[in-house]
Amino acid sequence: MACRPWGDIYFMKGDAGQPDSLENTPDWQKFEEDIVQDFRDFDSVAIVQMNPKYNDGEYEIKAEQIIKKTLGLPCVRGMTCFRS
Repeated sequence: MACRPWGDIYFMKGDAGQPDSLENTPDWQKFEEDIVQDFRDFDSVAIVQMNPKYNDGEYEIKAEQIIKKTLGLPCVRGMTCFRS
């Protein structure tokens, strides 16, 4: 894993609370490329999205799909845990 000051946390650009634009939309191709290297030693992943109420956790769902397809790891999503 690349040396990061925040340890095992992967930060990804994307904010569902902001207008759609390249600055606010996740780069899913880069994410998929990164996780092959960065998540290789993990046995599970937790995913939390900023402002999920604006798109019903769409980014969490997409990230989970990519992680499961690419690495076969079990995932837990924040929106599932904390939806009221």
